[in-house]
Amino acid sequence: MEQYAAFYGDWHDYFGSYTWQKLRGGHRALGDTRAVIRRLEEMAAYPSPFAPVEEFAAA
Repeated sequence: MEQYAAFYGDWHDYFGSYTWQKLRGGHRALGDTRAVIRRLEEMAAYPSPFAPVEEFAAA
């Protein structure tokens, strides 16, 4: 949740952190698991902000 909140980027000034986002899994084990997998896939689709730019230019 914390990693996805930072990825989503909704900063909360009062709490001094990123606001947690709903996973849309329905609060059931299978639905929540599938929602987490979708969020991980969504985050993995973006290049790392920490990788050197040249690495992606070659790809």
